[in-house]
Amino acid sequence: MAQTNIVWDANKRLQNIKDHDVDFVDIDDTFFMDYDAITVPDRRHDEPRWVSIATNGFGAILFVCYAYEENGDIALISARHVDASERKAYQEKR
Repeated sequence: MAQTNIVWDANKRLQNIKDHDVDFVDIDDTFFMDYDAITVPDRRHDEPRWVSIATNGFGAILFVCYAYEENGDIALISARHVDASERKAYQEKR
């Protein structure tokens, strides 16, 4: 079984920390294995993208936008803390 890597652009990571106070390094495999995740396609872009609300390995509930690369890697685009309505939707699903 091939391992899926989580990848990102270094400059985008720094901008995300500045804009949203979330570091891409905190989005680990745990986030993508959360069975309670809310995941939907993000159809606002030309490339296929997804957005998920899930918990990372540190217990933070995050809203993450990402795309799958041809090799299967997950390319992070942006990440932020959830707002109150997103937190409620996620907690109600659990």
